[in-house]
Amino acid sequence: MGGLTINSWFGQIWTGNETQCSAVKDIQVSKAFYEKLGFLVFMGDISQNWLILKNGHHMIGLFQGMFEKNILTFNPGWDQSARQLATFIDVRELQRQLKAQGMALQSEAVLRLDQLPP
Repeated sequence: MGGLTINSWFGQIWTGNETQCSAVKDIQVSKAFYEKLGFLVFMGDISQNWLILKNGHHMIGLFQGMFEKNILTFNPGWDQSARQLATFIDVRELQRQLKAQGMALQSEAVLRLDQLPP
């Protein structure tokens, strides 16, 4: 079942769906490769150089010219079909709780779109 479930001092936490987002050099070649592995286009716009592909509960994002390296994207409150979850913990709230407990993070979730790096 996609999504991140964390067992920790917070108890079991469901963050919603996550997608491995790959920075690709050629989205057409990458799409063809993943389709050979059984992935199908779920959403996106290849003319805008981004696609989300799905194979069962596994999702991968293909992004050409948008990211310097691969990233993991959390979609708070969504299941694997982009439907609203009844309950979830937003990964940004989880980050806040971890920091409040004194945990040092190597990198942090973007809290608002206006905080994205240039």
